[in-house]
Amino acid sequence: PNGTGSSTTTGQNPGNGNSGGSSSASSSSSSSSSTSNSSSSSSSSSTSNVSSSSSSTSDSQPDNYNPWRITYSTCITDLVKLIGYEGKNGETLSGNVVIPDEVDGRKITVISTTLFAGNDKITSVTVPGSVWRIDEGTFANCKNLKRATLQKRTGSILDRAFMNCKALEKIDIPSTVCRIGESAFENDTSLTEITIPGPYVSVGSRAFAMCENLKSVTIPDVMLLEENAFVGCKNLKQVNLSSKDQLHIYSRAFNGCMSLEQIVIPESTGGYETGLEQGAFHDCPRLKKIYLPKTLTKIDTPFTGSTSVDCIYYAGTKEDWDKVEKSGIPSSTKILYEQKPENINNG
Repeated sequence: PNGTGSSTTTGQNPGNGNSGGSSSASSSSSSSSSTSNSSSSSSSSSTSNVSSSSSSTSDSQPDNYNPWRITYSTCITDLVKLIGYEGKNGETLSGNVVIPDEVDGRKITVISTTLFAGNDKITSVTVPGSVWRIDEGTFANCKNLKRATLQKRTGSILDRAFMNCKALEKIDIPSTVCRIGESAFENDTSLTEITIPGPYVSVGSRAFAMCENLKSVTIPDVMLLEENAFVGCKNLKQVNLSSKDQLHIYSRAFNGCMSLEQIVIPESTGGYETGLEQGAFHDCPRLKKIYLPKTLTKIDTPFTGSTSVDCIYYAGTKEDWDKVEKSGIPSSTKILYEQKPENINNG
């Protein structure tokens, strides 16, 4: 949420939770920032300490020293941003990291931009249920991060949040997530499957680009697959989609998915429109069968490059098909009418 008003920062000279590694994410955060949240007025911010001293030496840090740093708005009660970590004696985060759900009695709701970016010591991270947003580049380039667990309430994983986490094998995404940002998991080459169970899910441009070992994708309620969402996922074979709302698959969403053999584009259970944009399945040489719903209203040359679909299984009648705005369907492609999704496995 955006708003104006004063903010307060707990802790002095809040530092990043990384070990000095660099991030390729375009957004960056200062490791010594004590400014207010971007939605608050910095001119009226104030500072207080979690501990009784601002010194970072072991001699002056009490036993109850809290290394986590936050900012919070005094006019937006639900905006508390985790902005830094200052370990005793300069210690950095490593191993299995469990992010606290509150600091100084305030529930954390946002994890700040690039906070852990470039930390090559973290192997797993658990994000608490109080957090509803993971900002841009938060965990980018954490090259040894193998597992991330997000608790219920997280709604958005923003741009480049886990980009270039090449060791990431598993991420638990709760049913509250409805937005996966641009390049959020790009180049995470150890991911093999992904499930996004939330409502009205939109997957941003290049969200899973170049996830070369990704084999299975399940999105029970998808609304948007943006440009190049799965570009370069050369081992992707199984795509399970369902939709309650309008569904649009944008240009080159599955570009270069060389192992994809068939796909079911779901019927919108709410009767909303479905569209396939130009080159949606560009360079998918093994894609031979596709199921299209009766809610389809537009199909704009989706099979380009090396893609050559042999058969389209269409839910509607020939009369329905004739009403669809379409282009780029090869004359050699066979159209079967009044089909059910399961028929694609029997043909």
